[in-house]
Amino acid sequence: MRRTLLIPAILIFTLIFIMTAYAGEWKQDSKGWWWDNGDGTFRKDEWAWIDGDGDGVAECYYFDKEGYLLTDTVTPDGSEVNKDGAWIMNGEVMISY
Repeated sequence: MRRTLLIPAILIFTLIFIMTAYAGEWKQDSKGWWWDNGDGTFRKDEWAWIDGDGDGVAECYYFDKEGYLLTDTVTPDGSEVNKDGAWIMNGEVMISY
């Protein structure tokens, strides 16, 4: 019985906390790049799946506590991001359709 509850719980958690951003746009200022959600808010201290070019494929990006995109580094949770800020594993960009 516990196993039957675990799978739906994981699915719900995933849908709530890792949503793909379809609205909004990338913006840049003197400090770096950030994602404008299009409603007066921005991503901050979190991962976000973003389809920034509208091609139906989202990449995952990490934003620091000020809301700026981390690039070409290791994130606080130990994941790697490339020069464009996209999450990579074994040199490959992680994507979501």
